[in-house]
Amino acid sequence: STQVKFASTATNNEARLTLISNESAGANSSNIAIGATSTPTRYSFLLNYQDTPMMLQTQNTSRIRIGSGTEGGGISIGSYASGNNLAPSGGMIVSGNVGIGTTSPAAKLDVVGSGAFVGQVSVAGSVSPSFAVYGGSYSGTFGVATAPAAYSDLSAAGDAILRAPNNNLILTARNNGGNILFATGGADTEKMRVSTNGNVGIGTTSPIAALQVLGNGYALESSPTNYASVISNYSGSTEMNGLYVKAGMAGNSVIAQFSAYAGPGNATPRLTVKSAGGVGINTTAPRAALDVNGVLLMADPALTSTSSVDFSTGNIRYTANDCGAFNMFSMKSGGSYSFVVQGTNSATCSFNAYSSADTSVPLTVHMPSDHAATVAGKHTMYTILVVGTHAYLTWAPGL
Repeated sequence: STQVKFASTATNNEARLTLISNESAGANSSNIAIGATSTPTRYSFLLNYQDTPMMLQTQNTSRIRIGSGTEGGGISIGSYASGNNLAPSGGMIVSGNVGIGTTSPAAKLDVVGSGAFVGQVSVAGSVSPSFAVYGGSYSGTFGVATAPAAYSDLSAAGDAILRAPNNNLILTARNNGGNILFATGGADTEKMRVSTNGNVGIGTTSPIAALQVLGNGYALESSPTNYASVISNYSGSTEMNGLYVKAGMAGNSVIAQFSAYAGPGNATPRLTVKSAGGVGINTTAPRAALDVNGVLLMADPALTSTSSVDFSTGNIRYTANDCGAFNMFSMKSGGSYSFVVQGTNSATCSFNAYSSADTSVPLTVHMPSDHAATVAGKHTMYTILVVGTHAYLTWAPGL
């Protein structure tokens, strides 16, 4: 090999610049060493003088700085190459924009083409959105609010906001068994899910209907100027009949009103509950605890074939037997009851009455002073009014 060395006697004649033509290493093999004490290898450029960095300059301005060994060998580019701006060990700092796959980078890092990241990617800054993904002229953004109402009118400082500025925001779990889960709390406790079959569950992980709410209770509210909720069938684009519910009407004098719903603007009140306690059926102004505008029907009178008369499922009972000793059950204070004897043979009735379904809570029975045997071939009707622990009977014989 052929070598040319330039040395200085000030430092024990060490070579300051070595030019080598190393023919044995291959054709056109050349090396340059500056401040190095060892022979450089093929196609190498060495700079090693008292552990100082290498500087590349134009017009007396540093453009690239390669740190020394004690500095970790980092690279500083642009305005960071001057002064004491040291790159991290084995790393690089760049003062301007960096383009990969483009000659005109428009941002600190502008990549044209596909890329891959292995590990955590951190995006930090004092502005939102912190992260944006573009598809042509459209974008999807993710930001972290640095102050209240930053990046979103609803945000508080530290809130994370996902936004679709141009169109819809779509969340999908695109597989046959995928669900969309919503969780809150430090332990990520599930609060709501959209299951793969489209059912929505709140407080349940396996909703069995289009909407299932499971918990201690739930509220359905609307604004005071539009205090209505509609529960109706819906077929395609046609809204079917249903239930129209209003609450908090007329200064809260009406707690609730239920109407038959037959489409927008077509709701007929059927039941009104007043805050004072009145309930109106087919009237919006009940005059008593229960005010019914229309025919009131009770349960169909039941036939009693034994001596036991049970009023638990209706206020009217009758028997085809003749009069005898009858035991009457489930008669409550404030109730009015009727018992018809249709037997055609003359006989005298006697009664025991009980508030309970058995004989544990007896009532004192008061018979009419003119009570006697029934009229042969005729029906007899008894009316019983229960007040406290007393049962008062009246009768109408010979009907």
